[in-house]
Amino acid sequence: MSDLVSSSASDAIMNYVNSEDELAFQVNGPWGSGKTHYVVNTIIPELQEQSRVPVYFSLNGLKDIEVVKKSVNRKVLLNFVKDKGDKYNLTGKLDNILDLASGADLGNSIANTIMNSVIFPIKEKVQDSLLEKVDFANFVLIIDDLERIAEPLQTKEVFGYIATLQEQWKCKIIIISNEEKSYDSADIALIKEKVINKSLEFNEDVFGIAENIIDYSLEKISIDQDIKDWEVAMAHKMLAMVTSKEINLRTVKSIMSSYSEFNSYVLKQRELTNDKRKQIAKTGFLSIFVLTDCFKRGYTEKSKGILDVFDVTRMRLPAKHNTQKESNVESISERILRVFHGNLPEFDENIVYTRQILNLVVHDSFDFKEFYNEIQNILFPQVPEQKQRLDKLEDFRALSAVELSRAQLDMKEHVNLKQDNFKYLLRVFRVMQYLKTNSLLLVDWNIEEIYIELLSRLSKMDEAEVGLNEWTFLRTSGDPADEKENSLRKAYKSRQEKLNENDDINMLELILNGNWYDKNKDKSFFKKRSLFKMLIDENVIDNVFSKVGHNDAIRGLESYVHDEIVSISNAKDFHAHELEYAEQFLENMKVQESLVRDKVQRFNYKELENEISQAIDCLA
Repeated sequence: MSDLVSSSASDAIMNYVNSEDELAFQVNGPWGSGKTHYVVNTIIPELQEQSRVPVYFSLNGLKDIEVVKKSVNRKVLLNFVKDKGDKYNLTGKLDNILDLASGADLGNSIANTIMNSVIFPIKEKVQDSLLEKVDFANFVLIIDDLERIAEPLQTKEVFGYIATLQEQWKCKIIIISNEEKSYDSADIALIKEKVINKSLEFNEDVFGIAENIIDYSLEKISIDQDIKDWEVAMAHKMLAMVTSKEINLRTVKSIMSSYSEFNSYVLKQRELTNDKRKQIAKTGFLSIFVLTDCFKRGYTEKSKGILDVFDVTRMRLPAKHNTQKESNVESISERILRVFHGNLPEFDENIVYTRQILNLVVHDSFDFKEFYNEIQNILFPQVPEQKQRLDKLEDFRALSAVELSRAQLDMKEHVNLKQDNFKYLLRVFRVMQYLKTNSLLLVDWNIEEIYIELLSRLSKMDEAEVGLNEWTFLRTSGDPADEKENSLRKAYKSRQEKLNENDDINMLELILNGNWYDKNKDKSFFKKRSLFKMLIDENVIDNVFSKVGHNDAIRGLESYVHDEIVSISNAKDFHAHELEYAEQFLENMKVQESLVRDKVQRFNYKELENEISQAIDCLA
């Protein structure tokens, strides 16, 4: 952040705080521009230096004005309790504090603490000034995420409450918002002048803020200074590769939070040499940076997610596929190759995409031993004999006929159809099939038995195995004109589709039972099949919704549609195929509405119709 921009924004806000202005001050700007970071890390310390009492509060997800009031009151009250001496002249203000406590809806344990530590000790002092008003003039309420309120709460209700606070408390109020993203932005434009006097359009130097976040975070992490300097330099170079619109400060904070956690695991590994520790620090930092960026952009929620384009236990580059693009949307591998790979040699030399780093980024879980096992063959290679044999065969062009014959015989003697893993057997089969096709199979070996074993394993693969082997079949290895290669690909695809179909059927059952939410959070459903078509095919309206006592089914579908479509800003990227069938299902619901006779069930039925209508708007 430039000093000029920082000074200008700070001056505007602090001038308001120290003015006689009785209305609120607005800090408005796009998501990820650093508004909240700037106010929390720059303005709040300045307020505290002036002995002001900043009270930060987020409206994110709130949908009831009464909840907003109670939450604000709780925040303010806890600031009183935090410094319970005479600093805020609590003596003589019991009436107002009790009113505030009532509005805060505190739990018993907190309420008892307040009563015992604050209220009762001053009880004897309050008799002469019971009606004196609490002085909030020193308070600065910072209300964030105005645009993130949830329906049915409306912005005008929030503004009405802010106006009441202004009139009753006479405190300063700073509103942080992104007006463009508010669902009732037209209302804001009409009524905000009655509540807000001045606005600051926040167009921050996001590069500068992102660099500051990284520099500050690394200063707090215990690593050698030379590695710290390297990571700072690399992070700045990587930030310079992207446009300002692609930088989201929340993502940068998440990167540094995950790296700090990662480093805490590394510090516990006392047996690591200094060289290995430094290499692990570099690799961890870069992979967390890239995979967090991918995750925050939603790629892990798409059918072609991170696990689909990386062989995450071995790859240093995303896979390049010769498959036809399904849309004009840039894929994860295309983005990473475009932005990062091939631009910085130090990046390409040190990056490794691992499952454990992905788990850390997505699920906040990490196993260092597994992580080390994933990277050691790449960064600290010890080539096993099995791989040496296979590498030798794949590099047959460098061998003589005698050497190739010996290599084939050695492989034949050591291949174990029942114990060798699937990927290894597939590679052996592919290279031997290629040699056979080109009249270079020089030993007596019936490789058909490997092919039969591969088909057998494919037919029995579970979901985890299918996921692990997807990249194996997406890549271009193997002759696409070879009949057996195509048979293997078809067998894999058939198994994959069968498992996906079973997943969708099971999820539909969970939705109609009303308990889908806590199941399989790390998986995607209805990627190719339409949920609404399945509902139509099952005649759910007649067979389920119209039956008395099936409120769980209606409410389960309503919550799924809301959480997985309506509440997802880019739902169209994942669920566009649902639109046609959602419209048909909604029409069927309206036609068959009379079948639902129970009044409460009909009420839920109407709410479901409304939710599906909103989903259609999102997908249109």
